[in-house]
Amino acid sequence: MRAHRESDVELLLEDEGADYVVANRGEITRPTLQQRRERLGPYLRATRFSEYRDLVEPVVGVSDDATSGWVVVQVFARGRQASAGGEELPIEFTSAWIELYEKRGGKWLRTGNVSNFKPPPAGPEHAGRWVGDARLFDRTLRAKAAPLEAELRIEPDHALSGRIGAARIPRTAPTSVAPGRIEYRIVLEGRVKDVEGLDQTHLVVLVTPRPGGALDADFHLKSRFGFDAAMRVGHFDVKRVD
Repeated sequence: MRAHRESDVELLLEDEGADYVVANRGEITRPTLQQRRERLGPYLRATRFSEYRDLVEPVVGVSDDATSGWVVVQVFARGRQASAGGEELPIEFTSAWIELYEKRGGKWLRTGNVSNFKPPPAGPEHAGRWVGDARLFDRTLRAKAAPLEAELRIEPDHALSGRIGAARIPRTAPTSVAPGRIEYRIVLEGRVKDVEGLDQTHLVVLVTPRPGGALDADFHLKSRFGFDAAMRVGHFDVKRVD
């Protein structure tokens, strides 16, 4: 909790083992320490929590030989998070997880995590068809690619489909749903635009529902999911049409 409150990724990782297993979003992965740093570092640096607390008393277990242990927790978090465009947006979520521990050389290390977020009630407030432009933040690339039309269809269960430029967005369920943000990881069908610098086919969409059914959505166009120094970042300037 202290690492989250202080937005300190090194503090978070100092008690984690080099070998680490994660079960999340229907997949099992074994990220390296550097991959965990690259994934969690930007998230923590962009986020400032005003509240991060246990909702229930953690459930703790230790093996009879005191070499392994586990903890089950549920937390509530609230704060502010900087978007790709630099705007500070509210973030709020409830999450629960199980952490696995092993005692090595007299020190307890985290060796695994299984986690999930509590989804907000599904509702039609921001569901519908949204049409407009995909605005790249890189002005030079934006001028080369313009116009870059966009269409987003958001269903009541949060599934997303549509298109960005010439690429089709297949119907995709969110990878995470929190009250302040909905995240999608999409493999596009086709290229966004036949111009140099826009041949990536992996799209991360970060949707922030706004009061009154308005929509705020950033996108990261990448060559692969995970860290990509050459990713293209932008914002969907869209309006609901039905």
